[in-house]
Amino acid sequence: YVMGDAEGEGEGEGDAAIPPEVEEGLREMLLLMDDLRAELNAGGDEQTQAIVDFAAVVEGISGDGEWVVMNAVEESALLVALVPALRRIGDTEATEELFCTGLSGLVNLAGFGAAHAVFTAGGLDLFLELLASPHPNVQFYAVAGIENLTANIDVASNPEVYAKLYDARAEQFIKLIGDAPDRPWVQSCAADALINVRKSPARLWYHAALKIQAIARGHLARTSVT
Repeated sequence: YVMGDAEGEGEGEGDAAIPPEVEEGLREMLLLMDDLRAELNAGGDEQTQAIVDFAAVVEGISGDGEWVVMNAVEESALLVALVPALRRIGDTEATEELFCTGLSGLVNLAGFGAAHAVFTAGGLDLFLELLASPHPNVQFYAVAGIENLTANIDVASNPEVYAKLYDARAEQFIKLIGDAPDRPWVQSCAADALINVRKSPARLWYHAALKIQAIARGHLARTSVT
């Protein structure tokens, strides 16, 4: 789900020197991300404020700022602290607003070019679990996160990714969530997520492997009988 699609901007500059003002911005952003990571690990009110601040920073990304934020996120290992923090908050009625705030930042990062970082930090596992959430808004962010992750060719080509999607019955869940005529934005997001999942190279490989496995088992079963 494109909440601010700027993927690809700022790329293609090769080994050009980083302008001093950009380098300074990167240092400042890295310090901010380090602070947010520490607050996330601290828990309590600090954790809550860090999630709100993180989502605000990501929401404000535009143009050249995307590269600065993406680099700072990866260098600071912020996401390794964010995903467990969201799990600690939990998907409850009392925490839904804060939970969705954190999810929105994670979803946007996946769409802005940090899909691999989100995946390696456990973002996909979190999104898959949340497809079964009792809260429609949480389900929406889960579908949006899967859409953005599978839009990235490196992530979509990873057999481990589709194995997780298959085991979680993600396609079936996304179809059910997308059956929401009164929420057209959810329908659109779910439709795009299904397109991404179904066209992923890993899906073709995975289903081919399952067919080969079934043929082999059938052959072995017939051989054992005879």
